Amino acid sequence: MTLYLDAFGAILLNLALILFVAKATYNTRTIETRNPALFSHYRLPILRFSLAVLIVHWCYLVVLTLAFPIEAFDALSSSVGPFVITALVIVCGISYAGLLRKYDKPPNVTKNALIQEQLLLQNVSRTQRNLSLQRKVKDARRLNLKSQMNPHFLFNVLTGIQHLLMRNESEKASLVFSKFRKLLLMGFLSHDQVIGSLRQEMEHIDHYLGLEDIRMEKKIAVRWKIEPDVYPDRTPFPLFILQPLVENAIWHGLSSQTVLEPQLHIKVAWLDEGLEIQVQDNGIGLQNSSNKSGSTGHRSRGTAIVHERLSLLHHPGSFKMMDMPPSHPFDSGVTAFIRLPLWSLEPEWNELEKRKAG
Repeated sequence: MTLYLDAFGAILLNLALILFVAKATYNTRTIETRNPALFSHYRLPILRFSLAVLIVHWCYLVVLTLAFPIEAFDALSSSVGPFVITALVIVCGISYAGLLRKYDKPPNVTKNALIQEQLLLQNVSRTQRNLSLQRKVKDARRLNLKSQMNPHFLFNVLTGIQHLLMRNESEKASLVFSKFRKLLLMGFLSHDQVIGSLRQEMEHIDHYLGLEDIRMEKKIAVRWKIEPDVYPDRTPFPLFILQPLVENAIWHGLSSQTVLEPQLHIKVAWLDEGLEIQVQDNGIGLQNSSNKSGSTGHRSRGTAIVHERLSLLHHPGSFKMMDMPPSHPFDSGVTAFIRLPLWSLEPEWNELEKRKAG
C-alpha cells in the first residue's frame, strides 16, 4: 500500500488542531474556575464538543489513509466534513480569544467584578440567615402565645379553691384542683406543639368549662356541633385558639346576672377548602358588655390574642365577632367566627402524622 504526503499532511494538521482545542479547553476550565465572573455557560461545552469531533475525524483520517488508497481520501476531502471542522475551529478560536481578552483586562476590572460577586453572595447568605432568624422568632412567639393563660382565670381558680377549703368543702375543692391540674398538664405536655387535633382542643375546652362552671356556681350548657365530614381525631387544629373566645363569652356575656340559663354552642364545619368555627353564646352581647366598666380592655386583649395567634400560623386564618348574625341561634349574644384555610398543609401537623405512621 502506498501512502501519500497529502494524507499525512491532513493527519498532522488535524492533530495540531486537536492539540490547540485541547489546550484551549484546559485553559478555559482553569480560568473560569479561578475567575467565576468570567464564567460562560456556552464556551466550555462548545470547546469540548469541537474537541470530540476533531478526535473522531482524525481517527477516521488515519483509518482511511492506512487501509485504503488515495482515491478514498480524495472522496473524504471533498465531503462536507472539512467545512464543519473549519467552522468549529473558528468558533473555538473566537470564544477562546474572547475569554483571553477579558482575562487580560486591567486587574481592577476583574477585581471589581469579583468583589461584586462576593458582595452578592454575602447578601444572599445574610438574607437566608435573617429569614431563618425571623422563622425562629416567629416560632418562639407562637409557643409563647400558646402557653399564655389568663392571670385572672388563674387567680379566680386559686381563690375559689381557698374559699371551698375555708367552708370545709374539701371534696369539691379536690375536684376543682384535679380539673385545674389536668388543664395545666395538657398545656405542659403540648408545650412544643402548636398544631394538634381538633379532639385535643375539644378536651381542653371541656376542662376549662368545668372549672368555669364551679367558679360561676351555675352550669353552662355547652353544645358541640361537629359536621359529619369533620373527623376530630384527624382534623388538624391550632391548639389553645378557642380558649380566649370561650373566656370572652363567659366573662362578658354569660356571667351576667341577667342570663339565667347560660348556653354556648361551638360549631365546626368544612367551608369550601377551609375549616370554619363558630362560637355562639346567649349572653348580653357586645354593646352591653362594652358598657360595663373595666370590661373593654379585657375583651380587646382576648380578641387581640386570637388575632395575633392566627397571624403567627403558617397559613393565617381570619377572625371576626358579630352581634346576633343571621346564623345566631339565640335571641341575644355574640357569634365569633374563625376561618382556617387548608390546615392539612401545616408542617408541624405533617411531621406529627409522619411520626405516628412510623
